[in-house]
Amino acid sequence: MDHRMCFGNEALSSMMDERSSLIEKALRYMEQTRMEIVRNFQLFLKEYEAEKQEIGAERRRIIVRNIQMELMTKFIQREDTLLTESIAQLQKETEDAKRKIQEAWNTESKKRLVNQLHEDLWTERRFRNPEMARKMMDKVEGLKINLQKLQEELINEIKEREKLRHVKETYQQELLTKFEEKEKLQQIKEIYLRELMTKMEEKKEISRRREELHHELMKKIKERERLCNLKRACQHQLMSYHRKKQAENERFVPRKLFLFNIDTFVCPPMPQCEPQMKPKYEGTSIQPKYDSCQSVVSLSKANANPTSRRGLRNWLKKFFGRK
Repeated sequence: MDHRMCFGNEALSSMMDERSSLIEKALRYMEQTRMEIVRNFQLFLKEYEAEKQEIGAERRRIIVRNIQMELMTKFIQREDTLLTESIAQLQKETEDAKRKIQEAWNTESKKRLVNQLHEDLWTERRFRNPEMARKMMDKVEGLKINLQKLQEELINEIKEREKLRHVKETYQQELLTKFEEKEKLQQIKEIYLRELMTKMEEKKEISRRREELHHELMKKIKERERLCNLKRACQHQLMSYHRKKQAENERFVPRKLFLFNIDTFVCPPMPQCEPQMKPKYEGTSIQPKYDSCQSVVSLSKANANPTSRRGLRNWLKKFFGRK
């Protein structure tokens, strides 16, 4: 028995009222149908009896007339065979008619018996038994008590389910809050990781740029050293060339003297600054310094002695009478 819809005394009372109203409607409808069946059956019997009387008289007349006509035809033809056949056919037809009448009577009697049984059943059902009614009421009361118990059990189960649902909701809310906190922490971790990755990438970029700058500086330094070495070598070659040329041209003859047909002239001795310059040239040629270009420039400036040039220039001026 399904008690899922029983949730109170009001619902049970309304259900019982509906059930009683439906039973009353069904009994009323069955009574009306029974009365209609009885009325129709009575009318049918009356009509059947009247039709039977009318049909019986007319059928007898028709049968007798047909027999007479057939007999007259047979006697007129005076054929014994046809007469016997006609008599046999008439017997067969009469037997068929009797059989049909008997079948119709049997069916009619069966219908009558069925209707009588139906009426008897309905009349018996109308009688009431107080003992059965008391038993039924006891059963109904027991069912009511069982329904009340079931309702109480259902109410208790519903309350327990509500409590469990409330506990589940609170637990789910706590889980959701924890999950949201975990998601926030995960997002913060991701943000920190991204920042760290960006910083690492920036550091890598800075280190790469430093390496590039270092390589460029090393290249520049190497080029500068190479240029300084070339410059030193060129200066050394120039100085060696000048020394060789000075050693070769010990006797200096000015170009203007050839215009006056002067073949020889007395040259004074070399100035005293020349032996002082030789060890400088020799020191610079033997021990060159390759530290930087500034040292080379300072050596080149030191090697260039302005006093010796001035003394030579003054001596030439004195020789040619310009000073």
